[in-house]
Amino acid sequence: MRICLRVVLSIVVWAGTTAAYAGERVRSEFFPQRHLALAGQWANPHFSGDIDADSRVVAAYSEVELRLFIPPAFTSSPQPVQIFMVIPAQIPGLDGGGGLEMSWTTRGRLLNGTGRPGDRVPIFEGLVSEPVLADFLNLTISIDARRMLGALRIDPFFEIERR
Repeated sequence: MRICLRVVLSIVVWAGTTAAYAGERVRSEFFPQRHLALAGQWANPHFSGDIDADSRVVAAYSEVELRLFIPPAFTSSPQPVQIFMVIPAQIPGLDGGGGLEMSWTTRGRLLNGTGRPGDRVPIFEGLVSEPVLADFLNLTISIDARRMLGALRIDPFFEIERR
C-alpha cells in the first residue's frame, strides 16, 4: 500500500527582525525551484503491527541548492556569525506542531541538522564575506500520517546573528 503525499517546502522571504529571537532575517531561496514539491511514501511498506512505524510517511528531495543572501552589514567586514533555520511551530496541513521531523545533509559549507516545528537549528557558524552563502542539501521529512489534515506547507526561514 502506498500513499501519495504532497509536501510543499518553500522558503519565505522576510526582512527585519523577529521579536522572539535576536537574529536578523536572511533572504533565501531554493534553486532552481523556489518551491519544492515532495511526494511521500510509507516508511514501512509492509504492515508490521507497530502503529507508530506503520503510520510514518517519508518524503525526500536530493541535491537542491539553498542560497542565503547575507545582509551587507555582515559582509562589509567579515565577522563570525551564526545562521539558524527556523521551522515554524504551526505547519498548515498538520494537526498541531508534532508529528513532523525535518533533517538535511549538506556538502559541507552549511551544517547538517534535524529539526521539528518550533525549532531554531544552527545551519552555519563561521565567517561570512560573500553576499551569497550557498550549499546543496538532501532533505528528508518524516511525518506521522495520523497527524495529517491534508497537503502540508512547510515554510522555514533563516536568521543571522553575530557570535
